[in-house]
Amino acid sequence: MKTKAHYLVLATTMLALALTGCKKKTIDDLQSNDKVFSPAKFKENIITALGNRNIGYTFMINHKGQWADSAARGFARMSQDGAIPHSVYKEMNIASVTKWLTAVGAIKLLDYKQIKLEDSIYKWLPKSWTLGNKVKTITFHQLLTHKSGLTTDDIRYGTDFNSLKTCIAAGVVNEAKGYNYSNVNFALFRIMFSYINDKTGALNTESFSLSNKDTASFADYLAVRYTQLMQNAVFTPAEAGMVFCTPEDRSTVTLMYNETTASTAGKTLGDWKLVAGGGGYYMSAFQVAKVMAYVFHSEKILTKAQQQLLLDNRYGLDNEDGPNTSKGQSYGKDGALMNDVNGNDKADNPDPGLQTLIMKFPGDVELVFFTNALNNGFTFYTTIMKNAYEDSWVKP
Repeated sequence: MKTKAHYLVLATTMLALALTGCKKKTIDDLQSNDKVFSPAKFKENIITALGNRNIGYTFMINHKGQWADSAARGFARMSQDGAIPHSVYKEMNIASVTKWLTAVGAIKLLDYKQIKLEDSIYKWLPKSWTLGNKVKTITFHQLLTHKSGLTTDDIRYGTDFNSLKTCIAAGVVNEAKGYNYSNVNFALFRIMFSYINDKTGALNTESFSLSNKDTASFADYLAVRYTQLMQNAVFTPAEAGMVFCTPEDRSTVTLMYNETTASTAGKTLGDWKLVAGGGGYYMSAFQVAKVMAYVFHSEKILTKAQQQLLLDNRYGLDNEDGPNTSKGQSYGKDGALMNDVNGNDKADNPDPGLQTLIMKFPGDVELVFFTNALNNGFTFYTTIMKNAYEDSWVKP
């Protein structure tokens, strides 16, 4: 038999429910129905868009500074080369994504040494180098934004020590200093990092090496110091492990292929230590994703102000890889390398190659994408990833 107390509780509960049902919706209630980002949907969209591949790819998705999802399809090395599957932990040459890493390291090191981005670079170049036309007018900011004036569409240089020395001796050839993308701009940081960090020590090493006519050992010293300083400034704080511009053993290194000739032996790129800065780091998608998480979701590497400075100025980033999305502005950097097997000086079939891409999307989303195969030249993956991202917002 129900008691009066039981009915009282029931009546009170029904009254509370009635009052709740009549409660006017607040802005929080309305916002709760907004679409939310789904890492799983983003992953699904990317896989669908990429379709079937003979070789493969790997990617990492970060959300709110955490590993949210990932995928690995196909092979880092095909069966004719030892059949090693793709993995988010398998490293490969990340090509020009290295520029973004160099930019992060440069911002941190320059700030630590109280050097401004608007300062001229000439004080931090080897003393033995000849300073060409208007080199003293070039700033760190201009290097980081490809507006140094050191190159034109027709005047280009390699990124080894002697080529960079020749570039600086020639000086500014584009006096308007309009945008001109060049690996030289970032490779120069490989030379300058030692001087920025310890100018006296670098000058002493330069003097000793060159007095013995040993340019090679000096070039090696600068390259080693670049990777050491990058390790200390970027990779160790990001807990990304030891990172180098030298690949794994030839028997296990990720190889480049072409989708149309998947049974052909893959190609390798070799050691980039002496030409790095604008390219050359060997990393896994997991490692790059960790660095992105620490750069943009902590202050262990860059302060909040420095993070915004990097984005506002697109330091180490490309405008075309940071399109506007339905959720706001994105930021990105791609990389691409190929072996011109047919000798026609362009990327097409059957040239083997690789492509890399990092993107930072609104809503605390980051993407790292690697593929070690080309198909009829280079693919503009930025649009593919943008569309996949925009279609990844779902009702909660």
